[in-house]
Amino acid sequence: MNNPYSLLPIQLGKGQVLLTPVKTAPQPAIELQSVARPAVDSSRKLTLLKRTGFFGADLRGCTIERACEAADLRAAYQLVHNVFVGTGYIKPEKGGIRLRIFEATADTATFVAKKDGVVVGVLSVVPDTAELGLPSDTAFKEELDSLRATGARLCEITNQAVTKEFRSSSVLTELMRCAIAYMIQAGYDRALATVSPNHKNFYNLVGFQSLGSLRSYSDKLHDPVVAIFLSIDLYRSAEPAEGIDPAVHRHAATANPFLASATDWTRRARQRFLSTDVLSNLLVTGRNFLSECTPAELSYLRKSWGANLFDQIMDRPTISDAKADDAPAHACLAA
Repeated sequence: MNNPYSLLPIQLGKGQVLLTPVKTAPQPAIELQSVARPAVDSSRKLTLLKRTGFFGADLRGCTIERACEAADLRAAYQLVHNVFVGTGYIKPEKGGIRLRIFEATADTATFVAKKDGVVVGVLSVVPDTAELGLPSDTAFKEELDSLRATGARLCEITNQAVTKEFRSSSVLTELMRCAIAYMIQAGYDRALATVSPNHKNFYNLVGFQSLGSLRSYSDKLHDPVVAIFLSIDLYRSAEPAEGIDPAVHRHAATANPFLASATDWTRRARQRFLSTDVLSNLLVTGRNFLSECTPAELSYLRKSWGANLFDQIMDRPTISDAKADDAPAHACLAA
């Protein structure tokens, strides 16, 4: 079973590293408090992040947008695959592209950073659904169900990847800022992410809170993670909440330029995604992902895309003649 969480190795400066993959010997699941590093003063950490390019304007010539076309989506998921394989988070997949059932739905929002037309950074937001759940249900279903029981509308931040050349720029934080704007406009209440316990301080700075104990997604790869969640209302407010640095709040909320674009991006992305050219080029060309889906997954896609569009894609010569049956979709595991 592969790991659905997504993190980036980021060099903060001499002798200081944030979000760097660390491989250790397997250990039994333990509470987060026993492995978390001492808290770092938020103002000091923010100063350090600014000094190294984060929370600034240095995109090094990149543009940030929501991926709408098949070429950008393919490039995004190929980048995720290459970064995750390189850091040991997942094993190589067919066609050199990371595809799960979540990437096959129009409601998954994928944002990209592009330099001269080339995708150099990625971040996706996956919605919670009754049929599929979230990627992290694999390891944190009990904790997620506790959030669902409050009536909160959930989503998950996943597929975070940036090429090595841009990891000390503001690309990562701009992608996060873009995601926050989208989550505000889309009406989400809580955003989940799964991270290494060594990375907790960075996410605390943005406003994430702990959810659950340390555990692993896989019995084949050592990938200890903790679940964290962000209350989106922190950034709907005009004033920063207690514990949120005013500069971080201003960066993600009141001075967030993506708020003006998020709604239009969502409309255009959904319209483009639900087309024969995007679906066939993303899910059939190079890697026939649909042939890997279970009958229940195909049944869900038929309902999600619409029967006519689904049948057009399934009737393509490179697709198996097998059709989705009427079996109920299940909570799919991450690839």
